[in-house]
Amino acid sequence: MHNIEGLFHESLFPERFILMQYTGLKDKNGKEIYEGDIVKHSDYTEPLKVYFDDCAQFRLQLRNCGNNEPINSFEDEVVDNIYENPEYGSSSSKTIS
Repeated sequence: MHNIEGLFHESLFPERFILMQYTGLKDKNGKEIYEGDIVKHSDYTEPLKVYFDDCAQFRLQLRNCGNNEPINSFEDEVVDNIYENPEYGSSSSKTIS
């Protein structure tokens, strides 16, 4: 008989896990890009957030305006995500060094 004490299926604790949609792309360093990731883009000093738009495309969105950019996996670099650092999802400005 196996001792399974202390082991639980993740579906018993859904608040502990966040499902993230993979874009199918990798950044310039080979890291997978997911919806909600924060990306450093060569044309901007502010971080951009990866989101899924109304036209069924993954795009990069500037936080404080409606501008968006296509994902360029050859130049973009994933630096964070909105789940581990929710301040990226707020309207306050945060720059990436």
